[in-house]
Amino acid sequence: MKIKLILFSSLFLFSVIVKSQVVLENLTEYEAVDFNIYKLGDTIVLNQGSYSGQYSSKKYFEYIFNSGFSVKNEIKKNTRMKISKELQDKYSLKNQRVIIKDIIKRVKGENEIVYIVVLRGFIKDYIDLDQAIITKEIVKENTQYMQFFTNHFDEKAGYLYYLGLKELNDQDILEYMYRFEKKKFNLFKDDEFEFQDKKEETKEIIQKEIKKLRAQKESYIYIKVKYDKYNFENSSFKSNINNSTGYSIIEKNTFLMTPQIKTFTTLSINFNNATEYSDIKVNKEQAKVLIESKKNKEGKIDRTLFTKVIFKIDDKLTVDSNTIINDNYIFIGEIVNIEYYADKNYKELIYKK
Repeated sequence: MKIKLILFSSLFLFSVIVKSQVVLENLTEYEAVDFNIYKLGDTIVLNQGSYSGQYSSKKYFEYIFNSGFSVKNEIKKNTRMKISKELQDKYSLKNQRVIIKDIIKRVKGENEIVYIVVLRGFIKDYIDLDQAIITKEIVKENTQYMQFFTNHFDEKAGYLYYLGLKELNDQDILEYMYRFEKKKFNLFKDDEFEFQDKKEETKEIIQKEIKKLRAQKESYIYIKVKYDKYNFENSSFKSNINNSTGYSIIEKNTFLMTPQIKTFTTLSINFNNATEYSDIKVNKEQAKVLIESKKNKEGKIDRTLFTKVIFKIDDKLTVDSNTIINDNYIFIGEIVNIEYYADKNYKELIYKK
């Protein structure tokens, strides 16, 4: 027993050490979040800053860093020392063209960041490539920006985001095919050779889709809610959206059955600040119009509204403790905006915050 305990402790310690180690890898090219291939010798345009000071509207570059005496040492230590605002004002980085001298991937555990090292005159800087692209701080010469839109967090997007938070395995690929490429799944499932090829093809598709999805700053979801009677003192209705309710992304479906897949994933999302968005501020006349539009011939009021919730998502998953199903996971989101509509077609906007 003592030998087993020592062995387990040694393996655990080794695992911790490996995960805490920083590995740098030199690349000759890299496919970035905009799906452009960046190579050594390519020209990059420093386009515009993406953040401003507390009392200033002027934009400064946030993802371009001073290299110090040793670029690799700075990347390994993850110092990410920004170029000061004073220097940015003095030398005006905007519209400067720089050459990629090195491409370095920094790996620590499961976290990877790709930096490009550029020469600005006689000065070496390094840039967080994907983040600089997303924030439009840089653009590859002779290419156009990829537009990063707010993403509809539907079943497919939810499942892809879930896959992006874990190590992709064979069951994940099979479930993706079964849910979202059913025709392909059924057509090739009996031929193990063709099926294997299709799984490899699907894996590449998944990885590209995850990369594209995680580039989105915000997502949105449609939720049906109930609302209380009008509060004449506060000039508002109160909806039942709250912090503790989980809103389904992928529901448990007993009709999903196939011998190739052991279990199916269910996903939901909780919003940690939902209660702050539960008040629907409308004046008395607007409230009266809404109630009239929701009244049937018998005088009963339909207390249902339709919301579009725009949110940011946390890169963490929790297991739903209220269920015995192992694969029922919960995303945590933070609401940025909410829009309340009277109709299910989302045409009649009542209130937004």
